[in-house]
Amino acid sequence: FNYANGFPSSAGMQLNGSASQQGNVIRLTDGANSEAGSFFWGKTVDITHFKTVFQFNQNQGTADGVAFVIQGIGPNALGSGGNDLGYGGIGNSVAVKFDLWSIASNATQSTTGLYVNGATPDTSDTSLAGTLDLHSGHTMTVTVSYANASLGVTITDTVTGSSASQSYAIDIAATVGANQAYMGFTGGTGGFTATQDIQSWVLGG
Repeated sequence: FNYANGFPSSAGMQLNGSASQQGNVIRLTDGANSEAGSFFWGKTVDITHFKTVFQFNQNQGTADGVAFVIQGIGPNALGSGGNDLGYGGIGNSVAVKFDLWSIASNATQSTTGLYVNGATPDTSDTSLAGTLDLHSGHTMTVTVSYANASLGVTITDTVTGSSASQSYAIDIAATVGANQAYMGFTGGTGGFTATQDIQSWVLGG
């Protein structure tokens, strides 16, 4: 599927929790406290190898963050809000987070990281400080590529041009338990909030 120019409708998607379509974006959280939202493409896709590109924006962002999620539970999957980012609690899954809040330092901090099987994504993360500021309100473009048990992620600020790349060794199909799974996004807020939008999304082989 190709939503390179945004989402003219949410047809084919399953929106859960606080997720809603707003214009040409799908909004995971809308700036209220204690929200959890998710949306997934309504059909399973091949997860043995793929490339996907999406853009997100975290406006007025203090906490908590969003995640790109591959999971085998179903299109209605939704985890808890707050530092669970709408992901924590979703089993048979792999997630890459884009986090606005550090539990360790109890302060705003831009981090990313890989998490599996619904683990709360609040530890073992990678700081983006000095390279990317997810609180800037800038649109971020993310390219995720997977083949041969290697997951590559590149995050680029569309305003400054700065980017950060990570690589993770993981067998996604073995973790999820199948060669086909649901793909989508989750987001959460807690005591602090953000308006978190997925602005575009393209999936290729």
